[in-house]
Amino acid sequence: MRMPRRRWTDFPAGLRQVRVSSGLTQSDLAEMLNVDQATVSRWERGAQMPDADMQARLRDILFRGRAISDSRLTHLVRTAHNLMGLIGSDGKFVALSEMTRAILPENVAVLADVMTPSIQEVWNTAVAAGFFRGEIASIQFAVEARRRDGTVFYVEGSSHPAPLTDGSVLMLAEGREIAPEMYERLRALGLRITPLEEIL
Repeated sequence: MRMPRRRWTDFPAGLRQVRVSSGLTQSDLAEMLNVDQATVSRWERGAQMPDADMQARLRDILFRGRAISDSRLTHLVRTAHNLMGLIGSDGKFVALSEMTRAILPENVAVLADVMTPSIQEVWNTAVAAGFFRGEIASIQFAVEARRRDGTVFYVEGSSHPAPLTDGSVLMLAEGREIAPEMYERLRALGLRITPLEEIL
């Protein structure tokens, strides 16, 4: 497992990625922080950096104090036009996109139903790294998966925490199918884990 140190130049993209995955617009986030939308825009473009106090407020809002509504999140996943799934800390699927449902075995209910060694590695690493405790901003991965008919396919993707209104955290995983050669290159790089404190 490789955990690269992030530089401040990664902050704008990281902030935008977390804001979007939380279901917030720039205006929503600005209102919550009592700043104007243009300030959030400057942060996301890298034109300005929030001070340490504001970074702490961002962490609280985006990862601890702000939850997307459960129905809004499941709707987002179910209507996605790519491979996407929402997974609980118990490994149960909460929601799957239509594309994912079309590929996976019928009536799949838990991650264990589709587990391959590379998916198991991502899951174990995520749990051990504190994903469901809100300590991880994202995990980028490449995995081998199996279609409904048993054939192998390869996926490049990322997982992000999705805090719910009841205080629990789900894993929002999304990806795209890739060629075997690309899979081999990405697997050689290993999992890319971004701890929360490295982006905020």
